[in-house]
Amino acid sequence: MEILCKAIHSRNSPNLILYGDKYSPLYSHLHSLLNDSCNLNYLQDSKELLGYRSTRLYHEFDISMIKHKNYSVFKTIVNDIIHRDLPFSEKNSKYVVFRDYNNVKSTIQGYLRVIVEKWRLTTRFVFLTHSYMSIHEAIRSRSLGIRFPRTIQVVQNDIYRRACEPLFKIYQTPEDHLSVSTIHTLKDSAYKILKYPFDISEVCKTLCHMIAETAIWSNNHKHYLISYIVQFQARLKLSYRKIIHLEALFLTLWDLTHHAYYDLLTANDKVDRDDEKQVHVFADTARIHENHKHKQSHVDVRHDIGDRI
Repeated sequence: MEILCKAIHSRNSPNLILYGDKYSPLYSHLHSLLNDSCNLNYLQDSKELLGYRSTRLYHEFDISMIKHKNYSVFKTIVNDIIHRDLPFSEKNSKYVVFRDYNNVKSTIQGYLRVIVEKWRLTTRFVFLTHSYMSIHEAIRSRSLGIRFPRTIQVVQNDIYRRACEPLFKIYQTPEDHLSVSTIHTLKDSAYKILKYPFDISEVCKTLCHMIAETAIWSNNHKHYLISYIVQFQARLKLSYRKIIHLEALFLTLWDLTHHAYYDLLTANDKVDRDDEKQVHVFADTARIHENHKHKQSHVDVRHDIGDRI
């Protein structure tokens, strides 16, 4: 936030690239810093359905709404902005903001690359994107890139936690058999998560947090459960049938939370336990073999004495 504030108020600052994931407050921070100087409380929407809003010093486009049918209108508006003078203004430049730039088309990017190079002195361009590499290299070289970290609100965390709480009530109940009603409850939870706009990666993250906070399971048990969730996420990226994988995850987690402890050990733990057992077997075998050799030596001595007599 401090870096962005200095860049906006500096006259020598280049164009800006604000990037981060979908939870990053790119637009809200920029809007709060330009609110007073650019009169953003009086933004007016355009009639051309371009996602275009403007004041005298501020112009904003939603790049995801620029299609082939309105591309010519978009170019006309941008050309009008960059050629527009600002008499009686203390500022020497205008702000042109492009939102959702990760959805930009190649034709639009080629046009903007030329505009950014030619009109830097009178217009400051700001690109908001979730992918830094979606911006052309020529634009990146003429811009200051500022990365915003993820900031998920507490309310969103509560929503994901509330969605996972019914699962954990089931996982912590001491049941010997998986009943039909429990299966229906787990499948219903998977359906609701996919029905509403939940991020499955956040659901898995919340599950891992709640597993780590549960006191009834050992550390090895928790490690095994979290490892299975990580494997589930890797498989999910390669599949288009999310509902099947999500139901399988919830049912498998029930199975893993209700079975014998030895079956839930990690591979390394199993190897250690098996090695330990094998050592005991080898030791017992060595003792038996040594006793047999000792008895055999006594028998050989008796036979030797008998032959001499």
